[in-house]
Amino acid sequence: PKSRIPAFTEEVLMECAGLSQPLFVLRGSCLGMEIVLDTDSMPFGTVYQRSQTTRKLIMSNTGDMNTRFRWDLNRFLPDFSISPVEGYITPGMDVTFDVNFHPQNMSQDIRYDKLRCFLDGGPHKPVTLTLT
Repeated sequence: PKSRIPAFTEEVLMECAGLSQPLFVLRGSCLGMEIVLDTDSMPFGTVYQRSQTTRKLIMSNTGDMNTRFRWDLNRFLPDFSISPVEGYITPGMDVTFDVNFHPQNMSQDIRYDKLRCFLDGGPHKPVTLTLT
């Protein structure tokens, strides 16, 4: 399998002379990493220069594997920050991040695209976030 498959059970039948007979039961699953953010875009609206506002972001582990995460903090600077920057998330767990917008200069449009959070433990796409 190329992606996570939840546990399943299927009965395999044999048909002969118009009658179906159970032959065997097939059970399986494919463990995988599935990490999602509650949003991939976070608008902050108007914030005054040298002040700040904070928004919450939630990362959920809906997969089967534990993993470490690490945000590329340098890509957030100088106008944004996030906390915690790194940590560990287990299956079924949510991590709440504080994303702070603290503009250093006046601008009508401050946009940081594709901020990446790297995940350990296998081939996968990093989760990404856009801040405006």
